[in-house]
Amino acid sequence: MLFNLETDSGEQIVFYVVPDTFSAVPRVRIVSARRTLLEIDANEIREALVAHARHETGRCGFSIDATMIPGLAKIRDLSIYETETNLLVYRRRPDKCIERKVLNLSASLLPPRSMDNYLKGLFHYSAIQLEAHGTETVSQLFLLNAVNSLYLSGRILYKNYEVYAENGFSTFMCVDDPYVMLAERIIILGMVERNRSADQIIGHRDALMLKQAAEFAEKLPLDDGKALRKAFKALPPEIAIAFVDPVVRLLTATTPTDMARSGAVAWALDELASFKVVGIRRESALYADTIGEYLGIGPIAEPLLAGFPKILALADILREEARVEHLIAKDLELYHHVESAFEKSVSDEMWETQ
Repeated sequence: MLFNLETDSGEQIVFYVVPDTFSAVPRVRIVSARRTLLEIDANEIREALVAHARHETGRCGFSIDATMIPGLAKIRDLSIYETETNLLVYRRRPDKCIERKVLNLSASLLPPRSMDNYLKGLFHYSAIQLEAHGTETVSQLFLLNAVNSLYLSGRILYKNYEVYAENGFSTFMCVDDPYVMLAERIIILGMVERNRSADQIIGHRDALMLKQAAEFAEKLPLDDGKALRKAFKALPPEIAIAFVDPVVRLLTATTPTDMARSGAVAWALDELASFKVVGIRRESALYADTIGEYLGIGPIAEPLLAGFPKILALADILREEARVEHLIAKDLELYHHVESAFEKSVSDEMWETQ
């Protein structure tokens, strides 16, 4: 999906939204104070979209004025969302916002929702759960050049957007114990398969791609260590790929099926070294406070969730299985380096304050 604001004169807002479906007519929802003021289909034609074969009819333009929304010019908190994806298309700039562009990168299937929900309102524009959108849409978000206050968050393959992220973005990432992350992934996939709730929890795109892995996870005997180890020994390669080195692959791969190549750990470490803030999940409060300090907003009272007891218990079982260690070998190597660097940084800071 492509979109852009063309003008906001106060009394009139003109913009376009090009949907992923070639012939679809886009629809938007206009909101103020959490109340929908108007829902409307595209009401203008953009001939250039037809000429460049981007849309069948070109009916992708919107013109909203005070005859549709009385007092339009005075509504300072107005936001416009595309109805199918709920993606923010345009938001009038608030009086105060953080003047930075931020990418909060995550490899977890459980997005950092509490932190996202806290931070996104402090920026002019925000989009979370980027993994729910296609490459074109995510690229569009990085290219909102007229917006200098921007917060993006999600589980995306970093190499595909590195050229954008290096152009003015501050990137944050929190790295977790690979065994805990694997346990979390198994439990979440099993849960969404049992509850048929994949679209709501991991998004429609991932639900399709991880379908086989979810079916495998749903059948795992999580309370029986011996049976669990046996299941992983018989894990088919086409399912195993959903569990292999998720962090290293997030940082170095360009497609979801790419495996981590030789030298990938060093490559991933180079990427992490270029980020503004890198933390570890077991010290999530410190990670959140470091972000708050960097953004100039003070301590953040919405750190990442700590591991749930069931996840930690499964992680301890997984640590005993050699086949599992093989699946996450590169992530284990990466985490060792990150954890060592983190502990040295904390130790040095404590030494300086003595």
